[in-house]
Amino acid sequence: MWSKDQLNSHSLPPLQPSLFEDFHREVIEQGDMYRGSDVQHTFIAAFHDYLLSSTLNHIQGLDQFEHRCAIHGCNHFIDNLLQQHGLDRLQIFEHDYRYYSRLSPGQAWARVGDLRAGVPVLIAAPFPGALDLHWQWTDIVAECEQKQIPIHIDAAWLGSARDIDLDLTSTAIHSVAFSLSKGLGLAWNRIGVRYHRYHDPNDSITIFNQHSMINDIAMRVGIAAMQRIPVDYLWNTFGKSHHDLCRELWLRPSKIIHAVMSLDRNTLYGVADALVKKTGTEVPV
Repeated sequence: MWSKDQLNSHSLPPLQPSLFEDFHREVIEQGDMYRGSDVQHTFIAAFHDYLLSSTLNHIQGLDQFEHRCAIHGCNHFIDNLLQQHGLDRLQIFEHDYRYYSRLSPGQAWARVGDLRAGVPVLIAAPFPGALDLHWQWTDIVAECEQKQIPIHIDAAWLGSARDIDLDLTSTAIHSVAFSLSKGLGLAWNRIGVRYHRYHDPNDSITIFNQHSMINDIAMRVGIAAMQRIPVDYLWNTFGKSHHDLCRELWLRPSKIIHAVMSLDRNTLYGVADALVKKTGTEVPV
């Protein structure tokens, strides 16, 4: 029987089930990775198909983003925006990725209804504080459309989510990035794809891709991981334990497999270790 004291109330680490650990070990010991040619193109194409193959989440409008680049995880995407604009020229909402407050303690957060015209918004979707899309997602997009504010979306947590309907059809949305870190346990091999509505030849991610500066091995490992691990593996394997744990401890389930919240929504709990131990033998793939 679990208690709330055994859960993580300080951080929300992703799941690391035995399947992920086995794959990691096979990469190290046996060199398990994609061995073909044209690695960058193959990775981006495979990533796109893998992302859209989920039956638990729905992405609308992704095909409108024709400029697709490999990235060293979503932090690469974020740091590229920080390089372009600076933290003080990006509008970020409270309860987003802790990275921002670590970079700038005392950061002034953006407020819905009072966004600065023309100043880009950087927002996670799913949003860490909500364990879902931001509570005012629709209002944010509408205000950005009205004030001609570019939106850049960090979708790092989509791989560990379910029931997310991410509508990217608004032309205010300029770019969105996804990675394999959370959904496939590849924090040790950060790799993903940035989708951009417009081509910018002076953008550092564009330059990285044009000049073969993205880690070749990371892309090869990413392809092998997508071939080995089903896109909805985490929820299909640990979803029942997620809901059972919440019933036992009077907690509120969420749309993010590795996190839940108190009934009053004031406290978030990381449940990665609890779910792995509670599930026991994993469902074979």
